[in-house]
Amino acid sequence: MYRGAERRQYKRVKRQFLVRFRVRPHEGPGGWDMVPVINLGAGGMLFYYNKFLKEGALMDLKISFSPVEDPVVCVGQVLRMEKMPTNNMCIVAVLFQEMGDGKRELVDRVVEQYHSQSLE
Repeated sequence: MYRGAERRQYKRVKRQFLVRFRVRPHEGPGGWDMVPVINLGAGGMLFYYNKFLKEGALMDLKISFSPVEDPVVCVGQVLRMEKMPTNNMCIVAVLFQEMGDGKRELVDRVVEQYHSQSLE
């Protein structure tokens, strides 16, 4: 796992969120995969995946914080992939590229809320 200097602009929280993605280009309405998130912030996320994704690949993302609210829809770019030594899974680092109006701020507020709850 990456152990370099912290360069993130936004806080991240280690919490399970429902994230779905599909790699571009895609055809038709299907093709969404659901992945377990390692951590998430307003700038990007880490997740586990069992297939190789090319660095630089673009993906459509749907991030759900609640089953009753609409997901945050955005575009992410694969920054890096790291193969896990103990199994066939990879850790994927994604940078959020395109987010609609107020979506980055919404993600940042949710992360801050969970982060402050974990300090209590």
